[in-house]
Amino acid sequence: IHRHGSLLLQSKDTLGIVSAVSGVILKHELNLTGADLHVEKGNKRGEAPDHDTFICRFSFEAKKSPTNNSSSFAFDDADSTESFEVQSFEEHLSRIVASFHAEATLLHQSGRFVKFDGTVEGQDSQVRKEVLRFHGPARIAVFVSKRDHCLNDLLDQCRGGELPVQITRVISNFDRTEDNSHIFRALSRLNIPYHYV
Repeated sequence: IHRHGSLLLQSKDTLGIVSAVSGVILKHELNLTGADLHVEKGNKRGEAPDHDTFICRFSFEAKKSPTNNSSSFAFDDADSTESFEVQSFEEHLSRIVASFHAEATLLHQSGRFVKFDGTVEGQDSQVRKEVLRFHGPARIAVFVSKRDHCLNDLLDQCRGGELPVQITRVISNFDRTEDNSHIFRALSRLNIPYHYV
């Protein structure tokens, strides 16, 4: 189910990018829940890039039902494809990516992961689209040092369903053994391998 997700977009800093992406999100009856913006200043010494680079992560979710004050969404799993057309949403986003000669990645809650490349040379308003994963959680490795609090938080978010990823291994430069680490014991219970490097 594609109830929420995020779009990471990078392009030459140009007016109208946020407005265009926000318009697509609104057109598909989604709420824009966050937009983290950053502008990387171009190199002043004549080296590439010779322009400012705009980077933004847009977060979105399906609108909540206006007739219900609970946290449930306006559609359930059975009719989600009627309420939110993934292909149409991605087609509109690809037009925006092409028009700004941008690069973008789109990650849905369902695990669908799509890459757009609108920087194709010599092809005006074209975008290369590649579905990197159709569904399911991303499989990740976590790098951790001596302190455990960040890893604890990630594990809690995964178990609670807040972070839709599967942690396949933990890699660290700190040697934890069963005797000296509650994290090592927790990872063992979850069948997550621990690698000391």
